[in-house]
Parts: sequence; C-alpha cells; structure tokens
Amino acid sequence: MTQVSSPPSPDALERLRSAVAQHLNSHQTSKILGTQLGAMINGVLSPDNYKSWLGGNRTNLRSFVDHFLSGIVTPTPERQGYDYLYQVDSQRITPSFDGALWKAFCSTRPTETIYFNPKQNTLFLLGTGIDVDVDAQVIQGLSEQDHREMSLRFLALLEQEGKSTQQIADTAENFETSLYAAWVTSLKAVPGLFKKWGIQRVSWIVEIFSRRVSDVTTDEATRERLIAEFQADRANQLKGFDRAGIKTPSTTMPTQHASSSAEGARHLLIRALETLDNSQLSKIMVPMDVVATLLTQSKL
Repeated sequence: MTQVSSPPSPDALERLRSAVAQHLNSHQTSKILGTQLGAMINGVLSPDNYKSWLGGNRTNLRSFVDHFLSGIVTPTPERQGYDYLYQVDSQRITPSFDGALWKAFCSTRPTETIYFNPKQNTLFLLGTGIDVDVDAQVIQGLSEQDHREMSLRFLALLEQEGKSTQQIADTAENFETSLYAAWVTSLKAVPGLFKKWGIQRVSWIVEIFSRRVSDVTTDEATRERLIAEFQADRANQLKGFDRAGIKTPSTTMPTQHASSSAEGARHLLIRALETLDNSQLSKIMVPMDVVATLLTQSKL
C-alpha cells in the first residue's frame, strides 16, 4: 500500500477515533492485544491500513496509536506471548453516533440495537442479531405500542385544546407501524397539525428514552449524560450528519454555497437520504418529469 503524502483530514481522523472508541466500548476489557487492535483499525480504514497513514520509517502500530489514538488506547510494555498489550483508557472519548443512535431507537425497522455498557457507563450500537458481551444491557427501541400510545396521546391533547380530531381519530386508534405513512398523511391534511405532532413526538420520545435509561442505571449523573447525548444525536441527524461522521450543511438552513451549487445540492440530498429509514423514504414524492428523465438516461 502506498504511503500517504499528507496527514489525514480532520474529518477522517474524527471518524477513525469515533469508530475505534465505539468498537472498544462494545468489549468490556481493560486491555487489548496489538493484533486485535490493528485488525480493528484496518477494518475501519479499509481499503487502506494504518501503515498508509504513517510517513517515514515509523510504520508500526505503536507509532500509529501515539499519533492518532491518544486518549483512547495507550501502548504498554506488557506482552502476551509475542504480542504487545494496549491499555484501553478509562476516560475514552464518547463515540459520535451522527444520528444513528436516534434512528436506532425510533425506527420501525431498526438495523442496529442500542446497548449500555455498565462498566464504562456508555452506549454503543451493534447490528441487530450480532452477539454481544453478556454484561451489556439492551436499550429497547420504540415498540409498535409506544408509537400507538404517542398517537393516542396526541389525539387526547388536541381534544383537551378543543380542536377537532375527526380526521385523524380513526388512524390513531388503529395505528400500526406499517401504516405510519397513513398517519402522517392524515396529520398533513390539517394545516399546522403535522408540525405540532413533530414537536410533541420528539418530547415524548426523549421521555421514553429517559425511562429506558433508568431501567439500566440508577446513577443520576450517568442518566443525565446519556439523555443529553441522545438529544444531541437528534440535533446531529437534523444537521445532516451521515453515518460515517462527515458533517454536511443543514437541510433546514442550507449554506449559500450549497444553495447556489447544483452539485452541492445533489450531495446534500444524497446524504439526507442516507439518514432516512424505510418509512420515511416511502413518504418522499418524486416529480414525474424527474422520473421520466431518469428512465431516459438509464436507456442511454
């Protein structure tokens, strides 16, 4: 592999540190073998490897850790056989979930599961169905019953305010996650109702997440920190962060450059689409002239 001629970008370094921290949070151990750490790093950097980030003659793992993973892992003189051990720092950086934490909790079809590490008092994500250390505790995402109760709660709130609920009552009372698009459509049929629902929904989701966190830890400081991380992750999702951790312009407040650049707008749209689950994607309406143009291009 050819060595890089310049240092990695700040975004690339941030993605690396966040990914390594998240991997280590899923393994409740104080030390890790160099071969295991190297394989983990190379998996994150693939198709590159950690040696491609180092210039000159210092291309060993210890140099890489000193340069790029300070505060996450520390080299030690200890060995296990011929392999050096690395100390997993107790004060690791908090992984940046870039909207994935919120999505995993709220999605009707989550692809990742949220876990709480009781030894580190941190959260981490793993693909649904992947085995995890026995001490890790699952933070259950929103169930169909949770979604239904929020819709009924919203219905009751409107009734308390003396507002007509006839147009959404039937959808709320027969709510199913597979029919979420129908629920949204019924809300949008009444001016201002969908926006009001969005505000209330976020508040109730945080409330439910708070209860889930209380089920896995009684430490108030930890609970408050995890709730704050969850709320911050929602803000990250709104700003258009993708899963890899690259910051993009907000979809609600586009930068002047993105607004004036068609290419920038395309990239922004692509990254926004990457943050949506299936139910959100199903609500997107594409103009027929765009569809016709794409079909024509596909035949060229």
